[in-house]
Amino acid sequence: MPTPEHWDDEIFPGDFASWYHCISVKCGIALTPDYLAERITTLSDTGAQETKRFIKLYGADYHQHVLGWFRRAAGDD
Repeated sequence: MPTPEHWDDEIFPGDFASWYHCISVKCGIALTPDYLAERITTLSDTGAQETKRFIKLYGADYHQHVLGWFRRAAGDD
């Protein structure tokens, strides 16, 4: 697994810590309860166009990882 000093070089986060860094530091997105709930709702709906597009681009396994990371950040895991 990449270490914190390598997170800025990652294209796709490989674990929760690197994903959290990517979202909150690299992208500057505040992981507020409302934002987390919206992302969890959307990513949980496999019929939503955005979710279908995500799965097509990144695969079903990665989709499940990302959804899990959002749930973990929200304290829902």
